[in-house]
Amino acid sequence: VNRIVTIFVYLTTCVRGGRTRWRWTDYDAALGGNHGRAFYEQPGPGTGATDVAGGSGAGFSISPEEGMAVVHFPATSARSGGYTDYNAYHESEAAVDDKWVLQQFVWSHSKLAWPRVLDAENLEPERCLSPSQL
Repeated sequence: VNRIVTIFVYLTTCVRGGRTRWRWTDYDAALGGNHGRAFYEQPGPGTGATDVAGGSGAGFSISPEEGMAVVHFPATSARSGGYTDYNAYHESEAAVDDKWVLQQFVWSHSKLAWPRVLDAENLEPERCLSPSQL
């Protein structure tokens, strides 16, 4: 089960800081891997391993402007295997000005165990709750 579409709309213009950055457009290249760019030719599972501090590949960023919508696709559709596209890893830099964002996700499956999915998405593996704790 994966998010196949992520949509966010900037509700405020943030002049200082607050950019959304994609720094892993060839996510495992810095570690000697070759899954990053090859993913688009033949989607499949990857390791998710990347140089978190340094990034991999040509990065880009978007500065928040009120009313701007950003749509990206962090995984393939279920029909194509539902594989995570690690090249879509992104982050927000610290905002100096107020930054408000509206987010919407489209999932590959309509009936999800939300606590389990959100836990897996947001916590480091060693901190994830066990199924008995959910």
